Amino acid sequence: MTPIRKPSPEPSSEVLQAARSGEPAGKISDSAFEKTLEALACLGVTKSKMDEFEGNERRHYPRIKAQVSVELGTGEDAPPSRVSTAEISVGGCYIETMFTLDVGTRVFLTLWLKEQAIRTTAIVATRHPQVGNGFQFIDISPEDRPKHNEFISGLETR
Repeated sequence: MTPIRKPSPEPSSEVLQAARSGEPAGKISDSAFEKTLEALACLGVTKSKMDEFEGNERRHYPRIKAQVSVELGTGEDAPPSRVSTAEISVGGCYIETMFTLDVGTRVFLTLWLKEQAIRTTAIVATRHPQVGNGFQFIDISPEDRPKHNEFISGLETR
């Protein structure tokens, strides 16, 4: 007997627009984020399934080896951890840490770029237990995006 699949929920216009442009979604609402996770679940894509794809290259931008100070928060009430990146790009970063987070976890990052704080929301894209996590930026403000891009461009020309 073939299992009955629930129809996939329709993605929001902001998710579709970001997907069509090929650019990072920028600020995505909590409801759009939840709808995206629900759509993935309807397709049978779970956190453990995402872990299976970790060996495949999924990055949209090349990462550059660079240590950038970061404050990593997992919730509004929890104090942030002070860590640093091992690699960074326009679309994300990799942070080496013994205490890794599950794929799909939403976090709050403050990147310190040349003494300027760049705040973003990110989602855990990869998990390597006792090694580190890869993060995809999903919300950098329009005011901070040019500062972030300029910083990355400066690293690329080194």
